[in-house]
Amino acid sequence: MEEALSVLLVEDDPADAVLLKDMVDRQSRVALEFVHVQSLAAASERLASQPVDAVLLDLGLPESWGLDTFRRALPVFEGLPVVILTDLADPSSGLTAVREGAQDYLVKGEVTPELLVRSLVYAVERRQAADALRQSLSRTEGLLEAIPDLVLELSDDGTCLAVSGSGRVPVGSVDGPWTGRRVHELLPEDMAHQLLTATETALLEGETVPIRCGAMGGQEARQYEVRVAPAGEGRAVAILRDVTEQARAESERKRLEARLRQVQKLEAMGTLAGGIGHDFNNILSAVLGYTEISLAMAEGDANLRANLERGLEAAERARDMIGQLVAFSRQAEHEPSPVAAASLIEEALASLRPVIPDGVRVRMALEFRDTVMADPAQLRQVVVGLLSNALQAVGERGEVTIALSREFVSETRSPVCGDLRPGAYMKLAIGDTGDGMDPETLERAFDPFFTTREEGQGSGLGLSSAHGIVVQHGGAIDVTTGVGQGTTVSVYLPVSTVAAPRAVPSAADLPAGTERILLVDTEDALSVMAEQMLSALGYRVVRESSSLEAWEVFQVRPDDYDLLLVDEAMPYMSGYQLAEAIKGIRPHMPTLVATSYRDTSPVDSGPSPAVDGYLMKPYSVRQLGETVRRALDSRTV
Repeated sequence: MEEALSVLLVEDDPADAVLLKDMVDRQSRVALEFVHVQSLAAASERLASQPVDAVLLDLGLPESWGLDTFRRALPVFEGLPVVILTDLADPSSGLTAVREGAQDYLVKGEVTPELLVRSLVYAVERRQAADALRQSLSRTEGLLEAIPDLVLELSDDGTCLAVSGSGRVPVGSVDGPWTGRRVHELLPEDMAHQLLTATETALLEGETVPIRCGAMGGQEARQYEVRVAPAGEGRAVAILRDVTEQARAESERKRLEARLRQVQKLEAMGTLAGGIGHDFNNILSAVLGYTEISLAMAEGDANLRANLERGLEAAERARDMIGQLVAFSRQAEHEPSPVAAASLIEEALASLRPVIPDGVRVRMALEFRDTVMADPAQLRQVVVGLLSNALQAVGERGEVTIALSREFVSETRSPVCGDLRPGAYMKLAIGDTGDGMDPETLERAFDPFFTTREEGQGSGLGLSSAHGIVVQHGGAIDVTTGVGQGTTVSVYLPVSTVAAPRAVPSAADLPAGTERILLVDTEDALSVMAEQMLSALGYRVVRESSSLEAWEVFQVRPDDYDLLLVDEAMPYMSGYQLAEAIKGIRPHMPTLVATSYRDTSPVDSGPSPAVDGYLMKPYSVRQLGETVRRALDSRTV
């Protein structure tokens, strides 16, 4: 062996220790290094700091004698090969020690250098071989454990000759070993009969026979794929694979495919909604704009002003509805603003009144009258969704409660969804007297596409959608429910310190100016309205209905204009192309693009170098004035 073997010699007699070392020194076949100690306690201390390859142990030590020495030494030398040194008077102790785990024994007085070295070397090699065998067996057992199948070796009469994996397949209820027992004792009757028939066929035809069978594993039905192959000498090998999960996965795949088709329909509806939203925004922009212009002109007529204000409020509600359509088509961003939650809830309930059955009573307690920072369209979506769920839960008769209150959270806590950090919250609690939910249903209530309603009566998107919106707004959702106890869903949103904006802005504090603006829009109603708005704010406006015409006009006198306001969707030459062309001549001239589709504008993939700002349709006089003034004030010369 190339490296010297390190041997721990445990011997209390110094003369015997010297004699053994001399024997080792007189041979040259193997290099041995002795580490000598005189007691088991000293051996334990030495091993803690100096590992060795083998132990040479004298059974006669000061603290013990004979087999008692070896038995006391076993835990000390665990994992090491031990060779026993026994006295001539008691050689049988060495044989007994070997039976109990020693590698070899030597009798004092009969030891030669060659015998000593051979015994130690063989002891080390046997221990190494045993360790390698143990590792090999461990790897084999690991491989067998990793195989998910039940493997049976069967005789022609169905007797189990060998088995692997019997504990991993939940069939049968067998105590004790499987070998030597017939399959009817091991497996359910139907399964055993099918397996025995397949075995007879495989042995008769000499070919593999595949079958599929089912059995109960505990309280659950299981499915198995079985392959029986002849193995010679009247024996067959049967491999049973549990395919229950695969069968479930296949069923789930089909269910998800059906859901995918439903989602594709929703996407198609979203595309349609986005188109409707775009066209309606143009119309609504004119309604809002002309109403605001008329309000500014109706200062002396209180009745006319009141009527216009009501019309403006209705138009703003229509704008929010269009916002929902655009949000549904994923063409709008999350735009929080101070929202009077109580008014929003009242409006949402009013929209549902026509579908509430006569036998359902709705009770409201809207104590909270402050605001929350939220996207109005998304918050309305949450409220309508939760109210619809509550109404579905009570059916034709029952009670739905809507409570709006302020709640202060003193320490962080985590309800069903989201986290509540210390602070003031608006709490919206919508309860029903329906059947309630068991713990399993509650656990999945926020999963997308999970619904307890019958096919075609719900998409399962309600609570998951509400969860996403509420958490995005920095809030949380909690649920209180129980079978037969109804359900209460509580939504928490942070209280805002900003008051809700006035429905009708005062014209006195609108930002104004005297600069000259090039206004381009194909919609005459919108361009005339924008011209009137800008003119009322003091600006001088040149209005064009075509990008090409605007470009020709601009090239004649490029220094006459201070700002470009152009619609995004223009024929032949888009608003972005016109902005880029103008920037080529006047790099520092501000350019604004009016758009209905923020998600499709270049602002989402990075600001366009030719565009200084965006004006979302429909816009009010204030939004127009502030956007134009901001762009003009930020220009560089």
